[in-house]
Amino acid sequence: MIKALKLLTGLSLGCLLIYLAMINNLFGDWALKFRAHPQVQSALISDQAIQVNNAPWISFYPHSTTADTALVLYPGALTDPKAYAPIMRQISEQGFVTIIAPMPSNMAILAPTELLDIKAAHPQIKVWALAGHSIGGGAALLLLKQHPDAIDGLMMWDSYTFSGSPATHLTLPITTLYGTSHHNPKRPQKFADAKVFMPEHVNYIAIEGGDHFQFGHFNQEDIKAVNTATISYQQQQQQIIEQSVIFLRSLHTP
Repeated sequence: MIKALKLLTGLSLGCLLIYLAMINNLFGDWALKFRAHPQVQSALISDQAIQVNNAPWISFYPHSTTADTALVLYPGALTDPKAYAPIMRQISEQGFVTIIAPMPSNMAILAPTELLDIKAAHPQIKVWALAGHSIGGGAALLLLKQHPDAIDGLMMWDSYTFSGSPATHLTLPITTLYGTSHHNPKRPQKFADAKVFMPEHVNYIAIEGGDHFQFGHFNQEDIKAVNTATISYQQQQQQIIEQSVIFLRSLHTP
């Protein structure tokens, strides 16, 4: 997927739109490799604490407060967006609006500007943060390439950039969360090499023993060949939630 992103970021805007349309026509909305774990369904039900909307986006609204800060998530490639519901709901329980953006063909690079539609539908929100898991982080950088002032803060969830899509010019707060247990032996070096293409002020936070696929709650059958985490799903996601809340609070203006 990184090779695909390198190709996309090197195209003109017109060629990019044509290329993305071709990808969407080729794969269609059936393109799904990593299904959500059945247990995520409980996170998608409204209760006294959280109002859940499942369309057009998967959105969580806390009842206890009038939230003016929101976190939008761009999912990883070929993932079921519902897999991120447990994390995003628990972040919302801390007083934030959280929104998962389903993507055409389950590929965020096909709709990097989806955040703009989400913002237009939520005029009450004053502070916007965007998180991108895996290639969702690459899509977030594509958004910022066209709309550098679209958000107030960026979180990269086990995601990195490269020479074809440098982000050194960005001045907004950025936190990168990543697991130290990699399913690909080349990833540690790629993460290290990518730092020169990001701003110097990026806050890098390692989740010791965490891996790429426990940033969501995926069907175990789908990830069994690539899940290398040495800590539990609950342990990793608790750290993701805690660091995301810290980040959002640092952006929040009462």
